[in-house]
Amino acid sequence: MSGYPMKPQVSREPNGNINVFVGGAYQCLPHEKAMVLLQQLAEALRLPFTEGIAQFAGRVLVAHRPPGQPDMVSDVDGGTLQELALECGLIEPFVCPLNGCCEVCVCEADDRCYRLSAVGRSVVELAESTEVGA
Repeated sequence: MSGYPMKPQVSREPNGNINVFVGGAYQCLPHEKAMVLLQQLAEALRLPFTEGIAQFAGRVLVAHRPPGQPDMVSDVDGGTLQELALECGLIEPFVCPLNGCCEVCVCEADDRCYRLSAVGRSVVELAESTEVGA
């Protein structure tokens, strides 16, 4: 079956059902095509998903619970979180404008600041919309 072209299709119906068409009862999807299908499913479910989000979650857990030491729990500081978020594409650098980037900005003009990327914003929006008691 590997010689057949596949175009996975995913859509969401108004009633919330997810339609998935892969072109056969069983297909072995390479990583790239499986990611396309997973991203389409996530979009249909209105869930932000990228490999960066999955990597960030895994790296935070590894930083919090080091491999080979399941009973050890460590703190994950803000600097580590920022570095991981940058590496995983959840935040992006930009040059601070002359008057700062926001009301509470303490940066100088031309400093490197960080802001949420489009993926980071979608993760925050999801978190805010699903907070307990919201």
